[in-house]
Amino acid sequence: MTPPLFVVVLLAAVLFINYIDRGALATAGPLIQRDLHLSNGQYGLLFSAFFGCMRSSRFRSGARRALRRPSVLTAGLVVWATATALTGITSSFSMLIMLRMMLGLGESVGFPRSRKLLAAVVPVKGLGMANGIVAFGYLIGPGWVCSSRDF
Repeated sequence: MTPPLFVVVLLAAVLFINYIDRGALATAGPLIQRDLHLSNGQYGLLFSAFFGCMRSSRFRSGARRALRRPSVLTAGLVVWATATALTGITSSFSMLIMLRMMLGLGESVGFPRSRKLLAAVVPVKGLGMANGIVAFGYLIGPGWVCSSRDF
């Protein structure tokens, strides 16, 4: 069995990176808009594609319940990592919007699956602390990005 502390720290790290990645478009927006010659409307669609796909994917969790938690979380991480890696080399709006949708799909499993995984691995008396550590990961991510840049 996997030690609970390892799972907690790993989930905190994943959600830390998740939230940095989620905000990357807003942080680099002006540069992306300039490089890809995007209108303000197209730029807005990139945000909508991500959040729309992520939100609608969470509602389809019935099928995920039948699958093992680690495999669903792993699949989500693979989709998310692939989308993130390909985003750096895209050169068109249509490819970028598809990758943002893929990113939303990959990230959609993060919260529901991580909570279920914590409940399965961490003893009941330690769930409060475990959830707090994981929450610290996703709450500190955006702050770290903002503090490391000149805004």
